[in-house]
Amino acid sequence: MISKGYSTIAILLAASMAPASINSHFDTGIDGWLSVNVTFPGLTLLGTHTPTWTGSGITDTEFQGGGLFLFAAPAPYLGDLSSYYGGTVSYLLSDTVSDGVPYPNLILRGGGTILYYTTSAPSTSLTNYSFSLTPAGWLKGSGGAPTVAEFQSVLANVDVFAINADWKTAGTDTDGLDEVSVTAVPEPTTLAVMAIGAAALRRRKR
Repeated sequence: MISKGYSTIAILLAASMAPASINSHFDTGIDGWLSVNVTFPGLTLLGTHTPTWTGSGITDTEFQGGGLFLFAAPAPYLGDLSSYYGGTVSYLLSDTVSDGVPYPNLILRGGGTILYYTTSAPSTSLTNYSFSLTPAGWLKGSGGAPTVAEFQSVLANVDVFAINADWKTAGTDTDGLDEVSVTAVPEPTTLAVMAIGAAALRRRKR
């Protein structure tokens, strides 16, 4: 027979195993991020550069002309991100210059399909962006909006997760990036387990 104490611990452990978030707070370094120069929308790599750690974020200056200047995410943001469908991506971004018009901001590629989300340009101070990981508002590099199946297919095989740092077509951008987060939506079963665990703890305290 399982004791009440063990049951409570097991419940809380089961809840904690659910995927929560991927984060880059840049508290101790660049967290594996790179600056890259690519073609768009093909995303053929033209060059790479190591951004500068500011102590609370990263910054870099456009280092090569003729392509799109991006911040490229490291391994934790790549691979199978299926469990984050319905969740959000958020970050803080700044740029010293811009054309003052909307451009693709967040770019994902998976299974050969490119998705991007267009927004207005960031300001010279850190600007907050947040995107839902559902098809609404996204476009495909080949044109048109993705279906649910296409969006989920990309999330299942992400090999590019990049943030636009090129908001001026005839100028040199210097960008800052901080507080990148990919957050999942807890499944109903996870929420129920967490509620049961909390109730069990309250009963034990009484």
